[in-house]
Amino acid sequence: MPKSQADPAWKHGVRLGKANHWQCIHCNMICRGGGVTRLKARLAGTSVDVVKCTKAPPEVRQMFKDMLMNKKEQRLKNAAQQAEIDRRATQEVGGGHYEAWGGGDDEDPKLEVGIRASLEHAAFERDRMYFPVSHFEYGGCSGSGGTSSAGSTSIVGSMN
Repeated sequence: MPKSQADPAWKHGVRLGKANHWQCIHCNMICRGGGVTRLKARLAGTSVDVVKCTKAPPEVRQMFKDMLMNKKEQRLKNAAQQAEIDRRATQEVGGGHYEAWGGGDDEDPKLEVGIRASLEHAAFERDRMYFPVSHFEYGGCSGSGGTSSAGSTSIVGSMN
């Protein structure tokens, strides 16, 4: 059985013909997107982005609340551990461990700066993976109000 079908949420939803389409077995609501993640959020009833299933039994709701909370706590724990590893790695370059690799005072100071910048960039990219920023923050969707070509002004900016 594929991992996605082994998910306990599928005991409360039926997959429909198209990918990520499903129907809740408690209220018969059909969802046309979001897959098992949206089904879990609907059953837990804790998401501000997903309408909760009003007919799911309380024990089902609690089970999925606990499941989502545990997953969030694990994700935050993993991110904190990785941040600590990254912090230590960037400190070790200037804190003596770099000398053990053959670098140090005799090496070009620009090399150490480059290594530190590389490690900081790797930490930044890893943080972006664990804490993705909404595309809305950068105005990445249509109608975002930003300038789209040289010399043009946004609709939002011209309303003032």
